[in-house]
Amino acid sequence: MLTSLSIDHTLLKPDATLKQIDQLCTEAIENKFATVCIQPCHVKYVADKYSVRICTVIGFPLGTATTQTKLFECQQALNDGAQDIDMVINIGKVKDDDFQYVQNEIEQLAKLVHSFGENKILKVIIETCLLNENEKQKLCQIVGDAGADFIKTSTGFSTGGATLDDIKLLRQYSPKNVQVKASGGIRDSNFAKELIQAGATRLGTSSDFSYGDNGTFSPPMDVTNQIQNGTIQHTSGNSNYSSGSGGDSPTSLSPVPMSSGGQFMGIGGNSNSSTSSTPTATTSGGMGSAAAAAAAAAAASRYACVICGDKASGKHYGVHSCEGCKGFFKRTVRKDLTYTCRDNRECIIDKRQRNRCQYCRYQKCLNVGMKKEGNYCNYFLFLLTCYFLFSSYIHTAVQEERQKSGMNGEGESPSSPSTSIGSGSTSTHMGIGSSGSNSDDEMLIEKLIAAELSVEPKIESFHEEECSYDRLLSTTNSQLAHLTDWAKRVPHFSTLSLDDQVALVRASWRDILCCSLAYRSIMAPDCGLDGSYVRPHTAVDQSLQFFITRLYHDVVTIMRELNVDKVEITCLKAIFLFDP
Repeated sequence: MLTSLSIDHTLLKPDATLKQIDQLCTEAIENKFATVCIQPCHVKYVADKYSVRICTVIGFPLGTATTQTKLFECQQALNDGAQDIDMVINIGKVKDDDFQYVQNEIEQLAKLVHSFGENKILKVIIETCLLNENEKQKLCQIVGDAGADFIKTSTGFSTGGATLDDIKLLRQYSPKNVQVKASGGIRDSNFAKELIQAGATRLGTSSDFSYGDNGTFSPPMDVTNQIQNGTIQHTSGNSNYSSGSGGDSPTSLSPVPMSSGGQFMGIGGNSNSSTSSTPTATTSGGMGSAAAAAAAAAAASRYACVICGDKASGKHYGVHSCEGCKGFFKRTVRKDLTYTCRDNRECIIDKRQRNRCQYCRYQKCLNVGMKKEGNYCNYFLFLLTCYFLFSSYIHTAVQEERQKSGMNGEGESPSSPSTSIGSGSTSTHMGIGSSGSNSDDEMLIEKLIAAELSVEPKIESFHEEECSYDRLLSTTNSQLAHLTDWAKRVPHFSTLSLDDQVALVRASWRDILCCSLAYRSIMAPDCGLDGSYVRPHTAVDQSLQFFITRLYHDVVTIMRELNVDKVEITCLKAIFLFDP
């Protein structure tokens, strides 16, 4: 059955204006559509202004951007407030029979999207009009194996759109946990209903879509609906939807993936809807709607926005807040905006009325503890603090060494050879592997491993706690304190002049620390250098979450795939030290 919850209300035209975007969002809220599907440039505007679930497109419409470009686009869209990501695959790679490239790209995007929360969804556009049947079948399996949530037919910008045959094929060959979205060429409700019957659970429709006799959808109330081809069967129901909620509800009238916590994913807007009575639903696992609704409500109510009461997306500017209030506060502070209240400065600020008075909303942000220095600075302050901490260690080591060796102001000793940072020992220069013998190489590796073991932190137990800047800085602080000790134990490093030693360590400390963290995480997944688990979902804000996600994605995952061992990691760190 076709319901409003099946619709991604779409406007992707290159000439779309903000006025048209406003109209799109208004229609989506009034009709309780699942999402508005818009270009990335409009995501932040909509997130700040409307309480509606946002879908946006990545690598659109050709799919030929590099994987790194798509990841950057995706990261930006999620930070701006998108909840659904529709990515376009590289069709040329499919034609080259390079399905591994396609799967790797989808996997990376799926990991990034899902790291932002269980309610974030990745849809994969395969452009069915350009593929043969065998390619479509292979992609169905790949999309499922890569961890995406939907497989989608079309961009609407190629030679054809959704067809009934394509929907049937995608439904037949896709895993049960992957849903099907039809898009492109869906002009009326009759065709839309046929697509739903063929196996689609989501439709991408534009503003010229014909809804039927009354020209609009009614919210799904007092609906008796049974979906035979999905994972959820609704037998009865009466749902009350709060006005302007964006269509979010504890249960859905179309099959949706369920998270491990029982929360239904990918339906409606940013906020939770109130329900006077909950539809009776049964899943393939036998879970009743009461339990599902309770699990969903518990997950959603774990953190609420302290400004408007909407579902918080994380801790922003020092407090738990939703994407809308975060964006509002961010825009106000960055642009140094001032507001006036038309009433008595006591306006109610809640999920439904938060946009009515900007003055009172901003005052409430300040009153609950939002800090103007907030998110922009945290990440950069963290890196800057690390740098100054390390500079202080270097400065102290240099001063002590110069006092011991009687160096002149130019960094040269008139009567003694070069010494190492933090060490009074001397040595003559000896080229690495100069003898060319295996015994010398083995001895060199043994010394590198010994240097590594001398500063490797001893971990008695593993534990998980909130990943804050203070904790990460404390961990980094302890590692920086030992880094000079490690460097002076690396063979031949002490033969360099003191100034060269300082320059090399200053230039390489970030890479060396990241390398150490990455190797530790290979042995104990997601584990930091101090034995605590460092996971994106424990980060206090999205800047830190992004830092952790990219660290594991760009470094740890690659090292794990390469199966790097202890010898290789010690050699790699030595390379970083001598060639930063």
